Amino acid sequence: MLLFLFSSVAMGQNLREYQTPYYVIHSDLQGDELREAQVRMTRMFETYRARTQSFSGQIDRRFEFYLFKNKEDYFKADGPPNSAGVFSGSVLMATAGGDLQKAWPVIQHEGFHQFAKFVIRGDMPTWLNEGIAVYFQDSLFTGDTYYTGLISPTRLARLQAALKANRLKPFKDLTAISQDQWNRKLVQENYDQAWSIVHYLVHGENGAYQKPFTDYIEALSKRQPSGKAWQQARLPDLKSLEPQWRKWLAALPPDPTADQYTEAYAQTFATYLARAAAQHQRFRNFDVFARAAKAGTVRTASGRGGGENDPWLPPRVLADDIDAAMKAGVKWTLQETSTGYWIGATCPDGAHVKATVNLRTGEPPQVTIEG
Repeated sequence: MLLFLFSSVAMGQNLREYQTPYYVIHSDLQGDELREAQVRMTRMFETYRARTQSFSGQIDRRFEFYLFKNKEDYFKADGPPNSAGVFSGSVLMATAGGDLQKAWPVIQHEGFHQFAKFVIRGDMPTWLNEGIAVYFQDSLFTGDTYYTGLISPTRLARLQAALKANRLKPFKDLTAISQDQWNRKLVQENYDQAWSIVHYLVHGENGAYQKPFTDYIEALSKRQPSGKAWQQARLPDLKSLEPQWRKWLAALPPDPTADQYTEAYAQTFATYLARAAAQHQRFRNFDVFARAAKAGTVRTASGRGGGENDPWLPPRVLADDIDAAMKAGVKWTLQETSTGYWIGATCPDGAHVKATVNLRTGEPPQVTIEG
């Protein structure tokens, strides 16, 4: 959702200011929740930038982000009713609302709208802006980055039910919706459908449309009208593209990126293991590591907090990922090696995910998936 709201009320509330590499965070959060916000906002921006580097512009400012502990203060600052976050047209604001973990998908979504306006620029059609925002909304934080391209089984089930019931809009109608029309009547199926088109153009047909789709957005960033940019990018016309997309969507299995979720969890585990080793904490097997993760005793930093280079990571993220990974029916293995760790995961469909942590070189963990 992209709205043009914001009140000076927020300025007078009891918020402290924190400078991070890409954001000025104004918040009344404290402790681990505040540190998590500082870490995740930096990684979130870096993920936006990495995924849009071919068409995003220069960064010439730190972005404003207001993060309220309580919903009441968020609403006093003109946060829209029944929302947990919004991009106002100039600043990003959100509320933890008693559970910061549930707020992060909203922040990732609204944060992209802010990034699109100030870094990508151009006139992005509403379906595209919202579709990419949902794409990032569904990404998974792994500690040092976000894993993108995941498909939420819940979102997919809604979409396929809507497709079967013939409730989804023809492409020509969805792509014609203005931002004002979108905001006046917020429809979940519009968000889902916009996301699915973006996902299809990025990942569908073995990536056949990824390059022309990128060219399309690059042309938009250079102020080209959408229709002209689409033609220049040599994307299929909407009438030809829609039946291909419908066939792709209908054929997706219930959890098409289950193995990619496992890959993301392996990335998270490897990242935390590397941090713990730097704090002289080692684990002899996966069960020992999982117990420590659930207890919140995996070390990631000295606890003194070192600003933008602070290696601290939120314990809650690791505990949640351990729970999710164990529920997925995946068999996990952890072995110490002469250079660090080897992590293995055998997925229910037979795919194998492997992650290596090289403590000698300090290189980022390497994660691969086979089968």
